[in-house]
Amino acid sequence: MKVFTIAIAVLVAVVAAVPVAVAAQEPTTIERIIAQEQAKGLLDEAPAGPVARQEEGRRMDPRITGTGSGPGLAPAVVVEYREGFDWGSAGIGAVAAFAAALLAVGGVVLVRDTRRREAYGEGRA
Repeated sequence: MKVFTIAIAVLVAVVAAVPVAVAAQEPTTIERIIAQEQAKGLLDEAPAGPVARQEEGRRMDPRITGTGSGPGLAPAVVVEYREGFDWGSAGIGAVAAFAAALLAVGGVVLVRDTRRREAYGEGRA
């Protein structure tokens, strides 16, 4: 019974962790830059203005956008970030939780079967 209780506890923990992982969102580029600058101690309390102006000034830089010609220029890679619920990530999380539940149930069945065989002497030859 103790193993079954532990298996249920693990299953509940996995199911509780899935929404937290799904809810985590990647910060925007500007948010990452601000966090780096704050970690280095280079920004005051209101960093959005200077950082936003700096990024706006570099917006058309051909070394960043990949436009124009010249050595060392690479084409721009456009990364899209969609707002809202990501069903693909939710599906992956659901499958992972289901797999963990199957593993837990399989472990419980294996332990119970082994104990039953030992109790009735079926496992010894």
